[in-house]
Amino acid sequence: MLLVLLGPGVLLHALLSPRARAVELPLYAAAFWVVGFWWLRLLPAGWIGPVLALGYDGDDVADLVTKARGGYLVVPEVAPGPYAPGYVWGAPVRRAFAGIARGTALATALHAPDPESAFAILCQENKLPDADAARLAIVVYMRALGPQTAPTRRVVETVHEILGVTKGRPDARLLFRWHERGDRFEQVAKPERLAV
Repeated sequence: MLLVLLGPGVLLHALLSPRARAVELPLYAAAFWVVGFWWLRLLPAGWIGPVLALGYDGDDVADLVTKARGGYLVVPEVAPGPYAPGYVWGAPVRRAFAGIARGTALATALHAPDPESAFAILCQENKLPDADAARLAIVVYMRALGPQTAPTRRVVETVHEILGVTKGRPDARLLFRWHERGDRFEQVAKPERLAV
């Protein structure tokens, strides 16, 4: 299983890690708790597995994939520069995704406005093979409201289930969407790939 949150990578570490450091979690992240608990329901009952974060628990992707087997590897962000610990591009992205086939779940973040753009970053810019990209299960798109330099609120705008990938293009199925006018979240379809 793979979860991609298109938004702040630090949230992934805070939500998944049993030893989350409060100072790493921005104040506005409290708004994300609903999403965090929704997708954590995807974990099997009684799940106890390692949760390791690239840049926090080590910098060798291959080593962390092995150590996280049966649990999660958190890659804070797929980005072309080393802006913060755990940001990766190119070969490390491919190694992290390849780990899914060997029993390590992956959670990561990247900046893109929709699933198609996210997969273009993964498959075209990072040369991720379709087979590895197709292991992605969920894409959550988060939107910042207010000024770009100081957002007042972040919302989950859409949740897509990924049914497959062909030539770098996802077969993305909209599951949930946020309605700004009424500030409500609506289920559009039931997941096919996930049992929730």
